[in-house]
Amino acid sequence: MENIKITELSNVSSTASTDLILLSTNTASSATSRSITVNDLQSNIGVLSNDLTVTVSTGLTTAQIQTLINNTPHNLNGYNITFQFGAETHVLSQSLSFVGFVGGALLIRGADTTADLNTSQTTIFDGSALATRGILIANCPLVHIFNLKVLFDSTASFIPALDISAATVNISFCWFVGEAGGSNDGRGIFMQQSNAFVYKNYFTAGNYGIYAYNCSDCFARENDDTGTQPKVGIYSRASIVYLQDNAITGSTIDTDSINGGQIFS
Repeated sequence: MENIKITELSNVSSTASTDLILLSTNTASSATSRSITVNDLQSNIGVLSNDLTVTVSTGLTTAQIQTLINNTPHNLNGYNITFQFGAETHVLSQSLSFVGFVGGALLIRGADTTADLNTSQTTIFDGSALATRGILIANCPLVHIFNLKVLFDSTASFIPALDISAATVNISFCWFVGEAGGSNDGRGIFMQQSNAFVYKNYFTAGNYGIYAYNCSDCFARENDDTGTQPKVGIYSRASIVYLQDNAITGSTIDTDSINGGQIFS
């Protein structure tokens, strides 16, 4: 596996081949430093030839992180790509979007490694001031998300912490936090036309903990609420949700469905 640490990302454009990202590269046999151009990472010309870990340094802006994501190869060619985030609170100025990573697995990891229900996540994405989603996952055949805390604006309509579209996603050991008393449609996890395994995550406030929509298939296991309950724990709209040892409760109702949605436990 090749490990790449982003140590500097400044004045980077998606087209200028002279822009440099400074990297340190570690392999099993050696540790070297090198500089590569943005074009070396362009998704439209590059494919992975091995598993790749991109360790995102602290101190980057949301726009810089998004540029990094956009300019990393999206054709995974049967390999895995991991975005490893450090212990930091990222106050989001825009959504972070992971779109079109195909042909392998995309992993998004926080710094904490607790493999259970917990509120000790040290990688925090604060989207509470955004009038849009915090993180978007779209058109990705296989995604794993671990140990993130995501704050979202639950006072605005249709705002999810994590928005999943046309993807297959495993979400584990995370904490999705809305503003207490959210009055509209804030959602912890929102999925449409997607498959999701939601395992041992906490949900706080918002209108919905998990919202499955439009032919989604969700298996929710051993999740829970903490602090202020979401108004509806789990909601199925024209989708199927399977529950096992699930403890998310809603202040209004624990589970609800509409438009042929079904929830099995």
